[in-house]
Amino acid sequence: MASSRHKALVLDLWTRNPIDPPNSIKALLGGSFVFLDNDRFMGVAGNNGEKSAVVQFPSGATIYNNLVIGGSDLEAVAHGDHVLLRPIKDHPVGIFDLRQNKIVLASKRAAIDVWDDNYIAERLDGDLLVLQLSTVKPLEHAQLPDAPLGKLHADALSPDLNWLAISQSTRGAVWNVLTGQRLYHVRAFSAAYFGTDGNMYADFPKYLSTERALARASLTNPDIQMARPIDNTKRTIQVGRYLVTSIAAKDDDPLNDIRVELWDVMDQKVVWSRNLPYERPGIDADSRANSLVLYWPANSKAVKSIAKEDSEAAGLLSRYKDKDGILLVQVFDLDSGKQRAELAVDTGKRSFRILQAIATADRLALATDTEEQKRVLVYTLDGELKTTITGHALELAAKTDLLTVKTERGELELYDLSTAQKRATYSFNSAVAFDGFSGDGKRLLVLTSDQVVYVLDPSAKDTAKAVASK
Repeated sequence: MASSRHKALVLDLWTRNPIDPPNSIKALLGGSFVFLDNDRFMGVAGNNGEKSAVVQFPSGATIYNNLVIGGSDLEAVAHGDHVLLRPIKDHPVGIFDLRQNKIVLASKRAAIDVWDDNYIAERLDGDLLVLQLSTVKPLEHAQLPDAPLGKLHADALSPDLNWLAISQSTRGAVWNVLTGQRLYHVRAFSAAYFGTDGNMYADFPKYLSTERALARASLTNPDIQMARPIDNTKRTIQVGRYLVTSIAAKDDDPLNDIRVELWDVMDQKVVWSRNLPYERPGIDADSRANSLVLYWPANSKAVKSIAKEDSEAAGLLSRYKDKDGILLVQVFDLDSGKQRAELAVDTGKRSFRILQAIATADRLALATDTEEQKRVLVYTLDGELKTTITGHALELAAKTDLLTVKTERGELELYDLSTAQKRATYSFNSAVAFDGFSGDGKRLLVLTSDQVVYVLDPSAKDTAKAVASK
């Protein structure tokens, strides 16, 4: 069965012939609808879902009527006289009892199913529980085996490699790397930072009725407190120790005439701010490299304005007669806002887009995406392209001029930025999920998708002897 605003189709898949259903079924096709089982059909009807019904299929005989569903989407359960409503107020899912005509359970976890009077749900730690629906009494428990890590949405690593935090789309965790102990198992966060004060600071997005906030989590004992709310109407990202906020002069024009503001999550104060008239630039920041990179198209109003007051920028751009695909790039120290360098980058008529930009004292590394492959382009700060590396997920150690990229095969390659030469290729039993350098750049931590942590010595010439610990 399929329905659009003006037309509905009911098809017998065995005969491939259309069916003309009775009016009692047609009346339920205006909103969400679902087959509850082989011969029961349910649909949302009424201005506020107050005339929803369950009917026999294909006869259309009424089983339950005048069900007060509201505007939720319907989802069938495994068995019984219940249906799932997604979402409901303040919760991603609710269990609706068809016999009682009401929601009997609201769940903060989206993964849930019902069999008659029992339901199965996921705990915060990922384990499964079977519970009695009427009493919420646990009946059975199952601990699932560790699954391979998928895509990571956020990560953080302490400079001494003692603490690691990662987050996927629904939940995150914090580990003591030395002991393997998981200190926190929390809902998803979008960024994190291990402070020198013995706390982790993490940006938790809005979830249900809980607003977005920066949280402070103690590393000595499990204790999470809100450090400050984050205004979701402003473009704010956490970059290590800092929050970078882009504030538009006009609320209805967020891409022009903005002020970039850096806020310290530990000291609770604004570190610096900078006005950027005209177009909003591309902005990339990396706390471990103390790098802030801004870039604009050369033919933008912003660059034309910069060139009028900046003779060095004007000189860089004068080398190109055709400025289509040319970018003006400015590199700053993240912690002070002091400009480190300025250069022009030729994208080859926009043949690639920048995914990530990180600068050291004398190099700029751009992780790029083309139609064919992902590459990392390494430039000197006077604009000379030194090397092109095939790979993605750029990580950089500014103090030792080392760079890593992941390959499509799931391996990790190590490069020397000063010589633009590959130093090592690391292969593991499963693909690399995360890697990061220590604060001094002398050690490299790798987390693989089978949830094993390795600490490598990047100076070792023999990769077989590079594993310092596991």
